[in-house]
Amino acid sequence: MLFIVIWANVVSIIYLSWMPGLTVGTHGLLPVWLTRWASAESMMNAALFVFLGLFSGLWLDRTHQPTHRWVITWLGLVGVILLTETGQLVLLNRYFDWGHSLSAAFGTLGGMLCMGLGRWGLKKAGIRKVFDRSHKNTQRMRILIYGINYSPELTGIGKYTGEMGAWLAKHNQEVDVITAHPYYPEWAIHASHKNKGWHTEQVEGARVHRCPLYVPKKVTSLTRILHEFSFVASSLVYWFRVLFRKRYDAVICLSPPFHLGVIPVLYSKLFNVPLWCHIQDLQIDMAKDLGMIKNKRFLDIMFKVEAFILKNSTVVSTISEGMVRKVIQKNVLQSDCVLFPNWVDGESVKPLPRAKSLRSELGLKDSDKVILYAGSLGEKQGLEIIIEAARSFTSSPDVKFLIFGSGGGKDKLMALAQSYGLPNISFYPLQPYEKLSALLATADIHLVLQKKSASDLVLPSKLTGILAAGGCALVSAVPGTTLHDIVSKNNMGILIEPESVEALKRAINENIATDLTVYRMNARRYAEKNLDKENTLSTFLKQLVEVVGDPYTDSAVEERMVLADTDRRVNVGK
Repeated sequence: MLFIVIWANVVSIIYLSWMPGLTVGTHGLLPVWLTRWASAESMMNAALFVFLGLFSGLWLDRTHQPTHRWVITWLGLVGVILLTETGQLVLLNRYFDWGHSLSAAFGTLGGMLCMGLGRWGLKKAGIRKVFDRSHKNTQRMRILIYGINYSPELTGIGKYTGEMGAWLAKHNQEVDVITAHPYYPEWAIHASHKNKGWHTEQVEGARVHRCPLYVPKKVTSLTRILHEFSFVASSLVYWFRVLFRKRYDAVICLSPPFHLGVIPVLYSKLFNVPLWCHIQDLQIDMAKDLGMIKNKRFLDIMFKVEAFILKNSTVVSTISEGMVRKVIQKNVLQSDCVLFPNWVDGESVKPLPRAKSLRSELGLKDSDKVILYAGSLGEKQGLEIIIEAARSFTSSPDVKFLIFGSGGGKDKLMALAQSYGLPNISFYPLQPYEKLSALLATADIHLVLQKKSASDLVLPSKLTGILAAGGCALVSAVPGTTLHDIVSKNNMGILIEPESVEALKRAINENIATDLTVYRMNARRYAEKNLDKENTLSTFLKQLVEVVGDPYTDSAVEERMVLADTDRRVNVGK
């Protein structure tokens, strides 16, 4: 509202100053005593600029801007003054008057000084908090989350970002989100959000600002780049509003896409707001290693943009120890990279007996041996080997391969399976979150597959759910990577060489009829100890509070954060 008043003042000043034969007092805008002063030859332009300075000072005060922002704002208003005077040159019998310009500049300065001195006086007197809304509830931070994916997306980054936003809102934080319409992993706008354009909705306590974007039917390197940049361009509508509203206490930017961080960095520098950059995938490294982008000059430009973002972020975090090492090796961080792992709600996702699984719904027998892949069907997993492995089990009718998910590679996988005429493999859409435990209980073996070149550049998000459900995971991972080390150290899954059809067939054949109880028990135990949602997000909130620098959390959350931090230290020590 204050910004509307300020701009109305600017427009009024320009309009009135360019009117021929202006006498301020005849317009009825100001009291008589002020019009006499304003109409005086030496102070003709000062009056309106005094009000402009007062309103500008009030906005700067309410948004808690540092001193240098006051100086920049005053210089901007001086620019408006020079514009009004320059406009005189196009009117008959009018000329540029430095005296009028100086009087207006000092009028603006006077208005801002009055507001600034008033601010200082109230603070010294100890009564500023009575008038300051930000002190009425010191337990709330204003947090802005910026990312292309968000709830109600069921997998990947959107799932975790949505849960984080909802958790922060539930724990007394004021959360705004700038994001796209949900489209992942189907790569098609969800029916619930088609043709909605820019709009704002409430999602589990968070205020979510949705932006339209281009979603390609066929995902290639080029169409993906256009897709991501369309979101950046579309989101500028909301970023423009953010610039004119009360500053946030913290901004959280989710990567990928990696270049989303450019706008938050500029906002962070302009308004002195801490920026937390959280990396779910090392997108550029993966695009390079997978051969998705081969132009060296283009890759160099992208790495430089990434370095600019990381260097100017207050905090950089990522989801695994291997990815932490990769980020540190970039040698651009101002501080240590923080480990902020993905989590799972152990109350919602838990082991279920076979009778409560989806076997009967899917027409499966209790005696069937089910090999399950559930998640995104993209390029980085190398899922073609599932189809190749299934060819070796066509003579075993009780061995069923089930693929649940969507993504850019689904059509290719279905076409490959059809070309082989495989009767033992079936494709299904993703299931609602409420059915996740039942879906995971359906499988004897869960597939967690990656290409070699994606090692430690991503960590499969599907693994957290499998572990929480007490599933036995068959994991393709390179020795020495975080994924390999975690599974091996905790004996909670079967490890094979990535991209090897023979290794996959051999592992399935050797384990399909064996007792996998040890793996399942260890998986659930690990999830309860290391992936608990409350502990992970409580630790994150504690770190965010430390970055912001104010005690914004209530005592209950504070207690959980202390317990989570203690538990984390104990686990690290082990």
